[in-house]
Amino acid sequence: MKWGFTAIDGKPIINARSETAAQKPLFSACMRERRCLIPASGYYEWAAGRRGQKAKYYFHSPNGSLYLAGCWRQEPQGAAFVILTRDAVNGCEAVHDHMPVIIPRELADEWLNGNPKVMERSETELIFEESTNGQQRLFD
Repeated sequence: MKWGFTAIDGKPIINARSETAAQKPLFSACMRERRCLIPASGYYEWAAGRRGQKAKYYFHSPNGSLYLAGCWRQEPQGAAFVILTRDAVNGCEAVHDHMPVIIPRELADEWLNGNPKVMERSETELIFEESTNGQQRLFD
């Protein structure tokens, strides 16, 4: 399975806004019928850094693995998925205005079985670290 739906112009679409995905023709069927979870130890975002260079930040949970909400579809080249995003909260917005929808482990079955209310209870307590020269500086 590859990350990103192939758009008409051939470019990948890797994320879908959770607030509108169910209404968008590109995502509506997979939001109803083909939800998935993407396990991850964390994820990266880039933000404007010092001297115009981009700074890389690593986001992760103090509770271990993350389960990113997604949906998938079959394409001519094989299955493809997108990650659902939401407005960033709890300090994450200092780095980026959106973040993945993170499904708590105990709600995984509800998400996979079609309960849209699970997105409202997504995990938002993350730790983020700036990666600098292979070292990571902790922010929380």
